[in-house]
Amino acid sequence: MVTEGGEITLRDLHHPDLWSDEAPNLYTLLLFAGTEVIRLRLGVRRVEVVNGAVLINGKPQKMCGVNRHDSHPILGQATPYEHMVQDLLLLKRYNVNMIRTSHYPNDPRFLELCDEYGFYVCDEADIETHGFEVVGPRNVLTDSPEWTAAYLDRTERMYERDKNHPCVIMWSVGNESGAGRNHVAQANWLRGKDPTRLLHAEDETCWDLWGKMRSDDPAVREAARTDTTFDVDSRMYPPLSEMRETVARSNRPMFLCEYCHAMGNGPGDLRAYWELIRSSDRYFGGCVWEMTDHSVATGDNVYAAPAYTWGGDFGETPNDGNFCVDGLVAPDRTPHTGFEEVKAVYAPLFAEPGEVGEIVLTSRRCFRDLSDVTVAWWVECDGKTVLSGRLLPDNAPGEARTYRLFDAREFTGITTLNLSYRQNHPTPWAEMGYEIGADQFVLPYRTEAVSLPVLTDVAAAVTDDEITLTDGESVYVFSRRTGFLTRLTDNGTELLASPMMPTVWRAPTDNDRNEKGRWIACGFERPEYRCDGVELTESDAAHAVVTARVVMGIAAHKPFLRIRFTYTLVAGAGLIVQAACDVREDLKEFLPRFGMRFAMPEGCENLRYFGLGPMESYEDKHLAARLGDFRTTATKNTVHYLKPQENGAHAHCAFATVMSVAGQGLFFDGERFSFSASHYSPEQLTHTVHDFELVPEKETTVIIDYRQSGIGSNSCGPRLDEAYRLSEKHFVFTFRLKPAFEGDLDPYREMRRL
Repeated sequence: MVTEGGEITLRDLHHPDLWSDEAPNLYTLLLFAGTEVIRLRLGVRRVEVVNGAVLINGKPQKMCGVNRHDSHPILGQATPYEHMVQDLLLLKRYNVNMIRTSHYPNDPRFLELCDEYGFYVCDEADIETHGFEVVGPRNVLTDSPEWTAAYLDRTERMYERDKNHPCVIMWSVGNESGAGRNHVAQANWLRGKDPTRLLHAEDETCWDLWGKMRSDDPAVREAARTDTTFDVDSRMYPPLSEMRETVARSNRPMFLCEYCHAMGNGPGDLRAYWELIRSSDRYFGGCVWEMTDHSVATGDNVYAAPAYTWGGDFGETPNDGNFCVDGLVAPDRTPHTGFEEVKAVYAPLFAEPGEVGEIVLTSRRCFRDLSDVTVAWWVECDGKTVLSGRLLPDNAPGEARTYRLFDAREFTGITTLNLSYRQNHPTPWAEMGYEIGADQFVLPYRTEAVSLPVLTDVAAAVTDDEITLTDGESVYVFSRRTGFLTRLTDNGTELLASPMMPTVWRAPTDNDRNEKGRWIACGFERPEYRCDGVELTESDAAHAVVTARVVMGIAAHKPFLRIRFTYTLVAGAGLIVQAACDVREDLKEFLPRFGMRFAMPEGCENLRYFGLGPMESYEDKHLAARLGDFRTTATKNTVHYLKPQENGAHAHCAFATVMSVAGQGLFFDGERFSFSASHYSPEQLTHTVHDFELVPEKETTVIIDYRQSGIGSNSCGPRLDEAYRLSEKHFVFTFRLKPAFEGDLDPYREMRRL
């Protein structure tokens, strides 16, 4: 390609292998100057905007991105080369194809690695004036002619250093610095030097052009709609309605430079964003905020037992608290469950159900076929595999094809078709067989009721203080003062370490930070309970019914919740708990949750559940979870976020068990409840500042929820979508609990008891 005299020949570039995220083809250029030889790795690709869509090498693209800072848990902002490599390999494993270098150009070696591994890059100038909001508008410097030269200096140095990297498809003039003449000067300078890449400025297109596009003056609206200073309309954490409106009013593609704030237990709104992003080529995708929890490890051994800290832990002011602990991975790069959600929504292929036994498999790739992917599939009935196989798809880029997996048949029991998309050869970032994505569908199935023998009679006894119901060796004791189940023994073993009580509180997640003050003001955290009566209303050998009326609220306020409990003990079948709930009509806040909470004694460690797992799952955060029969422990079920918060729930459960190591415990079933069990109470999680300060409790706190409100990303993003708020004013929650021995329990038969 290069002669020793320096003459460059283009014989290999008449029909070059193009560079993209899927196929990062690079050519080597050698520059000779006397005895000095400079080696450059170059790629050939084309970036353009056509009819409001971004095309790369002629194909509409979606940026499945993250924001990334240079950050190391021991060295801080000093990031060694191998650390950069590991970051990029991890991002490849999780289907990420774009990185925004928030908010400065990264180490030049980082861009070389992005060229090699195949990442699109939004290269951002080192300009941010966020701090000026304390004393005035953030654009004080951006619109000042005295600062034009300084802005251009940083832009020019970024461009000259990084201009030969094919990974850089977009220049960004800075972050959160307002709109003004200096950003326009940067854009004009970059446009004059490089018309082949996109220009980005969130401040300009959000705060300036967005306002003009909504002007009452048609001329102003049209000028803003067709403005060509910047190539994309950029937003941070917009509601979906604003995204739709932007696309309707503008000629430019829509790009989310930041969205889905991943702080703590989150984000919970990925599905909604990506359903909209994939609905039109006008949506260019976006970058989740952000990759990493930024924290400095402290303690006696920062390698074996790091104690992660954040703003204010060293007495410094001002500080931002834990607001920089906001990533998809922990400082040591352990993925959070939110990263599993990202991996699922960014997957390069997906399936939809066809006829029974068929799937419609669609490739999201633009340049490569699916020959490197094997689809492993299996059918589960009541948690057991009854069919399995594998498929070698041959979809062309972007193609949807129908594949028959098995002949149509009738299944008995809860039936799911599970699909696992796996690499069929090793790559630098993953071994052969690594799962790049998955799908699951519930198939039509039938069940039959099971008639189980009843060998016991129910008996009841009433005193001034208690109502006691007995079913064989199981004894249930209800307090007439509180209306709660206070004791439950089976064969003389105590199965409750605290009363079973209604709860609406959860340890606030980071994404609850804008709600928790209002929740506390309503009394959700520490409610007072008033019992308005407990009665034995029915009793015979087959069953007994205890009813109770309970009010929840705080002093000097109207109660926020009234509950009518109906406890029905059925001979041989256990206790059916029904809570008919009336939320105060004028209560403006939604409930964090509604469930029944209690503690089980020390040793109740083993968990089993049929629901969404194996990772934690919530109403709006379960893309990576699948419906199945899972076993774990209360210890392993805890998800350790650097700042303690709600964690470890499993949505859409059909049954759950909590057993001692000896195999004795409780069985629960109901219709789509949420289940959690932990050695950390909600109170400890609420009031403990750092994860390393948590102290495991001997007891196991169990919560059976009717619903939890969703997770969202309101630590920085929009308020939780109404569809995921527990804002119902009237609802009824019913579930069953029963003492059980693990060796004698068939939970599927038990669920279908007549």
